[in-house]
Amino acid sequence: MTRWFLPVDAQARYCDDQFQCIEELGRLADETGSQFIIVAGDIFDTLLPGSKIINRFIDSVGKISVPVYLLPGNHDPYRPGSVWLHQLLGNRLPKNVIVISDECPRELAKLGVEIIGAPFYAKKPAPEPVGTLISNLDHQGEFDKGVFRIIVGHGQVESVSYDSGDSEDNSESRIEKSILEKAVESGRIGYIALGDRHSVTSVGPSGRIFYSGAIQATDFGEIRPNYVLIVEVSDNHGVEVTERTVGKWNFLEKEVEINSQEDVDHLSSWLDNQDNKSRCVVKLVPQGSISLAVNFALEDVINNARDTFAGVIFSKGRNELRVLPNDSDQQSLELTGYAHSAYQELLEFASSQEEDTSLDESKESNTVLDALKLLHSIVNHEELDRVVI
Repeated sequence: MTRWFLPVDAQARYCDDQFQCIEELGRLADETGSQFIIVAGDIFDTLLPGSKIINRFIDSVGKISVPVYLLPGNHDPYRPGSVWLHQLLGNRLPKNVIVISDECPRELAKLGVEIIGAPFYAKKPAPEPVGTLISNLDHQGEFDKGVFRIIVGHGQVESVSYDSGDSEDNSESRIEKSILEKAVESGRIGYIALGDRHSVTSVGPSGRIFYSGAIQATDFGEIRPNYVLIVEVSDNHGVEVTERTVGKWNFLEKEVEINSQEDVDHLSSWLDNQDNKSRCVVKLVPQGSISLAVNFALEDVINNARDTFAGVIFSKGRNELRVLPNDSDQQSLELTGYAHSAYQELLEFASSQEEDTSLDESKESNTVLDALKLLHSIVNHEELDRVVI
């Protein structure tokens, strides 16, 4: 998965860690004595990734010692032109990997388990696959109570709060929660494994319906990513679900009020106190009004943080920080003659924008601000590479 806000070195680290997470699944399976692994959709984030991604995936999943069941989801539906039907994956698919390409039951007779999946054949399938699958099972009449059935599905369940990793909100394709609950209450279904939501989430009170979430965090706003679920089934079909941490990445969004040097110092301290910086991405949502001098101090803090963090970015749509030169900025320059007149003209223009719009929202205002920054840098003999014209 490519994250547009990551520098090249961090993106490479992020991608490597995704494949490490796959191998960690295998180690956890061995450690816990798990008999198989289920991945409920969106194994790939695009319909047909490049050959390097496919080959690395094959190598990683092929190292796992137990069967791995993969369900196509909304990002990687099972359809012509998809990774699932690509020659490369078909020729090299490891023997331990089973692609759930239809709704036929997969029986694990020795374990008394049956896996039934509802794969996506399109990005926005209709009707909703999981509810349709369960409805079809209900119409089959009697069922073997000695078999533990697992439904593998993908999509948003109604009444479950939205998570940034969820697919696009589409009420018509939401899974009815009542259908899931009735299925497990009846005893026909022992467990429902869901994908799409990137945060580990229990659905309903039964303890048998779960989103396992993303094995590695993918974006800001995800509540509880980086987990996998170990599901233990007793002889009488009781279920115990345990969370285990797999992913190492963290995406933090922080709203900050910045109006003074003290506020910049507080932000600097907060950044210094974060753990695992090389795998942490910070999105700042600033608001406030600062002078040029404080802005330079803020830029220094951000630039230093970018050397240690995987990424530090500003929110594009919610940045309400305004840089407004004040008297102290002018006095520190000690300008005379033409330079003083030019500075005054720029300052008056910048001040006139205060009531109309933020400097970040106006190209003309940004040009004026850059000119003021450049003037400060020249007078103070500072490095000019911080100024973009």
